[in-house]
Amino acid sequence: MSSPPGTLTCSPVTCSTALARSRPVVTICIPHWQGGPLIKLCLRSVRRFTDAPPFEVIVIDNGSKDASLDYLRSVRWIRLFERPEETHANWPLNIASAWDMGVREAKGKHFLIMHADVFARRAGWLRLFVDALEKDDRVGAAGGWKLETPDPLYAALKRATDFKALRLWVLRKLGRPAPPPPNRELYPRDYCAIYRVAPIREHGFSFVQRGHTPGQEMFEQMRSVGYVAEMIPVPELMRFIHHVAHGTAGVTAEAPLGHGRSQRKVARRMDELLAEPLVRELLADESLDK
Repeated sequence: MSSPPGTLTCSPVTCSTALARSRPVVTICIPHWQGGPLIKLCLRSVRRFTDAPPFEVIVIDNGSKDASLDYLRSVRWIRLFERPEETHANWPLNIASAWDMGVREAKGKHFLIMHADVFARRAGWLRLFVDALEKDDRVGAAGGWKLETPDPLYAALKRATDFKALRLWVLRKLGRPAPPPPNRELYPRDYCAIYRVAPIREHGFSFVQRGHTPGQEMFEQMRSVGYVAEMIPVPELMRFIHHVAHGTAGVTAEAPLGHGRSQRKVARRMDELLAEPLVRELLADESLDK
C-alpha cells in the first residue's frame, strides 16, 4: 500500500538509525524517480565515502512505480518521503519542489542538493563542499560548473563559429555602438551544490524555477541578499564525484530524451559506467544499505 504524500516511510529501525546522527552539519537531499541502479550507486557511494562532517540523507520519491521504490524502502539509514501523486511529466518542477520540501525537513545547517545520477568516487567529497561553503561568511552557495573536460578541437571550432561574437567584434572595429558582452557569471550547477539553510528559511527562498534552472534560481536569490558563490574547480570536483548527465533516461524507457542521438549517447555512457570496477563493487555491496 502506498503511503500518503509526504509521509515518512522508514521503519522504526531506519528512523532511529537515520535520526541518531547528533545534530548533522549537512542535510543531503536527493529527488528520485525510477532511478534503477543509479539510486543504488548514489546512496551506496555516499554511505561508503562520507565520514565527516556529520550528515543525514533525505530521499524524496516522485511517484516511482518500479522496484527502485521497494529498494529505497529497504535502506535503513535514509529518511524517505514518498509523493505518489507526482509523475515524470511534472519534471523539472517536482525536482525543485522536492528540494523545497527537503529544506523544510532538514536538520543540518547546510543543505546539499544532489541528483540521483551523481555518485561519490572517494572519501572527502562532502568535506570539499563544506570547506568551500565555509570559506567566508559571505559565501551562501558552493559547487561546480559542468563536470566535463572540453575537447580542445571542439572548443576551437565553437569559438571559430561564434558568429555573434564576430559581429560584435566587427561593430567595435568600425566604431559603431555594440552591446556589452553578456554576463556569463558561473553559478553552482544543481547536479550537486551546497547552500546555507538559514538564509533560505529566513527569506523564504525557493528552488522552483522562475525562468532559471533550480540551481541558478537559488543562486540569484542568495545573491539578492548579499551572498556570493564559491566555485569549486571542475578538475578538482571530478576527482571526487561523477555525474551521468540525463542518467535516468538511460535506465528507464518511460522518459527517453527527445533526440535519438542524445539517447544513444546516454545509453553508451551508462554501459561504460556500469562496467567500471568501482561501480560494480558498489552495486554488489548490499551491506552499504544497512
